[in-house]
Amino acid sequence: MKRELRWPGCHVTLDAECLECAWEGISFAQFRIAQCAEASLRLRSPDGEGQLVFRFRTARSETADLVVVRLTVPASGVPGARDLVAELHHDHGVPDRPADEDETVPLEQVPNEPDECLLAPVGPASAEFFAHVMDRVGNDPH
Repeated sequence: MKRELRWPGCHVTLDAECLECAWEGISFAQFRIAQCAEASLRLRSPDGEGQLVFRFRTARSETADLVVVRLTVPASGVPGARDLVAELHHDHGVPDRPADEDETVPLEQVPNEPDECLLAPVGPASAEFFAHVMDRVGNDPH
């Protein structure tokens, strides 16, 4: 059975073998469900908005890189997103987010010492970008 969720600018399609996330007029990503390492729905705001989070392994190894897809779900789309995540858990054996995952770990800039990081020291554009991101994160109401 094919399941499709749509909201402005984005849609998610799940069939027997693949999960596709598409951003209208921008891009899309298609993954085999067998590569899905996590599917979760996180509530983000008091108005009921949520966030779908999918993590996909890029190789057969458990230690391989992960591709993470985060989609903002309007409050009206949360029930359908919850059903999609439940289907991935129950019908396909995709795990939920680990209970011990710590999302409160602070963001840190790349170290400036070459022995701590391969790409140190960071260039001025990277430092400016990091400062901009940290400013936006600090001012984000979520």
